[in-house]
Amino acid sequence: MYKYVFLFFILLTSILSAMPTINIDDSPTKLQDFPLEYFVDKTENMSLDEIKLQKFTPQTSTLSLGILEVDAWLRFKLHNKSKNQKNLYIHDQHAYITNTIEFYELKDNKLLNSLAITLANKQDTDTKMYGTDAIFEVSLKPNETKSVYIKSRMLVMQYPHFSIYDEKNSKKRLSKNNTLLFIILGMLLAFALYHGMLYFSTGYKEYIYYTLYLASAVVWESFLSGMLANNFGIYFNGVTEKFLLSVLFIPIFLILFAKTLFDTKNSYKTENLFLSSVLILFSVGLMVGIYSVHYALILTSSLYIYMFIIIFTTTISMIRKGNRLALIFLGANTIFSLFMLVNDLYYMGHLNYTPFTFNAASIGVVIEAVILSFLLAYRIKILQKSEIEKTHALLVEVERSREKDKIFFQQQKLVSMGEMIENI
Repeated sequence: MYKYVFLFFILLTSILSAMPTINIDDSPTKLQDFPLEYFVDKTENMSLDEIKLQKFTPQTSTLSLGILEVDAWLRFKLHNKSKNQKNLYIHDQHAYITNTIEFYELKDNKLLNSLAITLANKQDTDTKMYGTDAIFEVSLKPNETKSVYIKSRMLVMQYPHFSIYDEKNSKKRLSKNNTLLFIILGMLLAFALYHGMLYFSTGYKEYIYYTLYLASAVVWESFLSGMLANNFGIYFNGVTEKFLLSVLFIPIFLILFAKTLFDTKNSYKTENLFLSSVLILFSVGLMVGIYSVHYALILTSSLYIYMFIIIFTTTISMIRKGNRLALIFLGANTIFSLFMLVNDLYYMGHLNYTPFTFNAASIGVVIEAVILSFLLAYRIKILQKSEIEKTHALLVEVERSREKDKIFFQQQKLVSMGEMIENI
């Protein structure tokens, strides 16, 4: 009896610990979310043979492991069920944000083929990268099974995204454009250019801070979304990683915009003090980023939470003091905060990849930018109306002064005539 229980336990353990197997048949291959396993190498120096012996955790190919994991190993099996040879192409669609990525092809635990890409090496990016994607080809004979191990090293954020295609679908993937991304970045650029020109024509500081806020968002999204890699061949290395620090400039210019828009220095001194504290903390974050982008981005999530709290409390305070424009600003920032929260949960490993979780911050920035644009236009309209009223009041005052001077001149003239007649 005990013997059978023991055998059952061994069988169950082996089934649960088995590497996920992906069956390939004669139908077109387009796998964008499939099972795999991952293991985080805390030592950051394990060899492939050592990795094989480690206990892996089940996950899917759209996993996100957060910002604290550096070396992640992933593995799965490919089994060809068809009677024809299958040539498969494994894509890492987020390879552009890695530092290095390595692919290993094994059969019966023996290494057959490998590919290593270091993104700081221009020769590697020129010859081995395909836009945002790193691609590894695996050929399977009928009824053949192979294992694939992948090492992903990401010093900033660990969120690889794997898919498996046949040749036709692999080419389709490489030719596909992210239309949503182009629309988002196009709108942000248009807003930035328009308000930049308004600053040079009017001199209002609100316009320049709003323009720089949008420009920072464009730089951040262009790099993080892969547009710079896809269109300009700009990949992640020790120099270009500084682009990621633009995420710290976004709140800095947003706070400067708010301080100027509401004239907090003169009208809301307590609120101005709290808003200034946000500027100080994000400036500290930038100084940390000069030393290490990785540590700066770890700090960024906490800083954003602090910023959202401060904006919420200060705008509520201004609303209670009768500033209706603060209500619109609060609404715009609340929308951005909710979308940014989704994005943060993805980067921190609490949510897996979907087009929405990946682009949530971009969508939130656009919505906030549109609302702030209307708010800014309304605010400037009020300022211009106030200036016109002041100018009109000044003209009326000048006219009244002239009338007084004229009356005084007439009185003086009559006095002089009276004195002259008296003398005569």
